[in-house]
Amino acid sequence: MDDALISGTTAQGLQNDKHLKQVDRSGNYFIRTNQAKGRALSNDKLRQALYLVINIKQLAEKVMANGSKTSYTYSSLGAAKYPGTNKDFATVTKPKETYNVLPRRKSSGRKA
Repeated sequence: MDDALISGTTAQGLQNDKHLKQVDRSGNYFIRTNQAKGRALSNDKLRQALYLVINIKQLAEKVMANGSKTSYTYSSLGAAKYPGTNKDFATVTKPKETYNVLPRRKSSGRKA
């Protein structure tokens, strides 16, 4: 077989196979939310809070478990270069604040 996408369970079982070759591909999985007026997820601050409490690194490694890498933007790492600087677009456009549970708890004044 030349090329096949495999699930996380299969990928974990094949990690020690000398014939397995991982190839980076550009693509993203994302959760589409119902942002219709009057719905809870139409609130920007609530969506931002959810973004900060979801550990996407752990999601990629433990849930997907197929060699997926974390992605913080719509552009995958290594897929495009930033014009003028030749830096990776996904790295340059990564949000300054990502998964960050403990500092949020401390700043709210409540004890964790």
